[in-house]
Amino acid sequence: MNPRRGGRWWVGASAVFLALLGVWAIAVWQLYPAAAGPLTLRLGLHSRLQADYGPDQPGPSLAVLRLSIVEDVLRDLGFSGEEAQAQREGVEAAMGAPVPTATARDFEGGAPFTATLVPTATPTETPIPTATPVPTNTRRPTRTTPRTSPPPAPTQPVTGEPATDDEDPEIRSMDMVPAPEPGPLETCTIRITDMWVTDDAPSSGIDLSDVVFKYEHPITGTLIYFPATLISDGWTDGPGSGYYAHYSGSITITGVEITAPTGSAGPMTAAPACTGPVSIRIWGRVADNAGNYAYSGPHTFELSTSCP
Repeated sequence: MNPRRGGRWWVGASAVFLALLGVWAIAVWQLYPAAAGPLTLRLGLHSRLQADYGPDQPGPSLAVLRLSIVEDVLRDLGFSGEEAQAQREGVEAAMGAPVPTATARDFEGGAPFTATLVPTATPTETPIPTATPVPTNTRRPTRTTPRTSPPPAPTQPVTGEPATDDEDPEIRSMDMVPAPEPGPLETCTIRITDMWVTDDAPSSGIDLSDVVFKYEHPITGTLIYFPATLISDGWTDGPGSGYYAHYSGSITITGVEITAPTGSAGPMTAAPACTGPVSIRIWGRVADNAGNYAYSGPHTFELSTSCP
């Protein structure tokens, strides 16, 4: 390149740059005050078209969709009449069900609220308002503290009807002195040292007056009763549970006279004056409060002595 021509090009470009720089400075100096004030436009921004508040033109009608077409299609596919009808009814039920919507969570990440369907009130005719009389000054009611009812008293839990005692008690054992066997009875008194009685739950209980001992008189054949004495007793877990008790007592035989045998080897019989030993039978008896009974015996003794 020619050095002289290159120098002239550089000088010309510099002059153009300085001229543009001066124009930019003048424009900034002129526009800066205008930018600080309000901007006014004299151009019309409103539409020149007139507003039309008339009704819209009727649009095209929508075709009616019959859900029975689902049943027809299923029949064409080989389904039976009952199956096609059931499928169509399922589609109709699905179309009538509400569409679930997604609910956004709150800003804290909590579970979204679920909208509850509220029945829409049926619009009713609004009555024409009548002239309202001028209100008069009325005394405002005094604010009172509402009275609260006292808390209800605690009630006992309902336990239902008590169970019925329809089982007989049981005499588990009856210990006597002397024992029925072996050997003859040579005393007129038989002591019952322990008679163990049980009445399983639900028990109605046992009164002491309903526990007795008895023997059959060998001459008259009548039953003679003797009371029992309570040794220990108790409910296993309160009234209505099981009832276990131990009793004692004694039986005294009277009105029997025994004489020595007179050579007769046959069986001896009881009489006002008996020859040889006679049989004495004794029992223990108990009854619960529901009228159920239990017996122990008969326990047989061979009385060999007179009991006046």
